[in-house]
Amino acid sequence: EWYQGARLDVKKSGGSMHKSESLFSEIYFGFDKETLYLRIDPLNSFADFREGTTLSIITSNPSEIKIVCPVTGQSSSGELFVKKGDQWMKEKEIVAVAVGDIFEIGIPFADLKAKEKDEINLHISVKRDSEEIERCPWRGHISITVPTADFEAMMWH
Repeated sequence: EWYQGARLDVKKSGGSMHKSESLFSEIYFGFDKETLYLRIDPLNSFADFREGTTLSIITSNPSEIKIVCPVTGQSSSGELFVKKGDQWMKEKEIVAVAVGDIFEIGIPFADLKAKEKDEINLHISVKRDSEEIERCPWRGHISITVPTADFEAMMWH
C-alpha cells in the first residue's frame, strides 16, 4: 500500500542528533485529498524502545501543530496540540494510529489547519522522558503540498 508513497531514506538524510546511527531506517509519506499519511520504519523494533518514549510529528507551516504518540505499550492513539503563544494546547485525540513493526498515522489536513495548495513543513522528533533523542530530518523539514480537489482525477487520467 506504500509503493507510491514518497520515501525518505534516513541514512542519507543526516540521521540522528546524538549518535552515529538513527533509530529509523525509512520514513514514507503520502496523501489523498483529505488526509496526510505517514509511515515510520524503525531500524530495529519499537518493542525495543524504553517505556516513556514518544514520537512527535511537528509542523511549522502553515500552523504550529504537534501530534504526540507513545510508541511503547498498547496505545494506538495520539494527542494533537496547537501552539498558542508560547503554550501547547491540547485540541483533540488522533485515533488513526498504529504502532507495531512500523508506525503509521493518518492526519486530516483540516487538523493541520492546512487547505488546498498550502505547503506543510514537518519533522519527526523522538523523546525519551523529556529529552529529544532523535530528529528526522536532522536539519530542515519534509515539505508536502496539500492537494487540490481534482487531485485524484489528475493522478488517474
